[in-house]
Amino acid sequence: KVPGGRARAKRRVGPGGVVGEVALVTRAGRVAAVRSETGLMALRLARDVIERIAAREPSLADELVEFCRQRMIANLLETSPLFAGWADGERAQVLEAFDRRVLPAGEEPVTQGKPSPGLFLIVAGKAEVLRREGKGKKEQVVRLAELGPADVFGEMSLVVERPATATVRMVYDSAV
Repeated sequence: KVPGGRARAKRRVGPGGVVGEVALVTRAGRVAAVRSETGLMALRLARDVIERIAAREPSLADELVEFCRQRMIANLLETSPLFAGWADGERAQVLEAFDRRVLPAGEEPVTQGKPSPGLFLIVAGKAEVLRREGKGKKEQVVRLAELGPADVFGEMSLVVERPATATVRMVYDSAV
């Protein structure tokens, strides 16, 4: 929303466009609403139908996850201030440079006090952001945030070229 509470269009979807796929695949809540400007005829494929087909055809699940991954990266490149001044060609190169991986539960891809190895975009899964505070016997770990699908981490350490100020730990096996 923009100041004053009005909704702002993030993206326009034309004939043949797909919406709702990220929430469908990740089971996360939707981050935007869809509103028709002119009225429309839409086709809906229910979650249970997709899940039945994916159970018989595992490649469908892989293709849906990859489609969502590409869509999330494209959205990140369009909306993040990090990429605001980049030309379309540079954004396309970044889109192709994201590698796909699964981070197992307990893995810490970003560690407090160390440089971030990259910018991570969660496609499916959950992570927690933790910070060690205090010293010696008074040291404690504080949970700062929980991250889920479409959330980004590791970017601040990269941008400021300093060690990470917190650790990111995967809560369960997660695709990034």
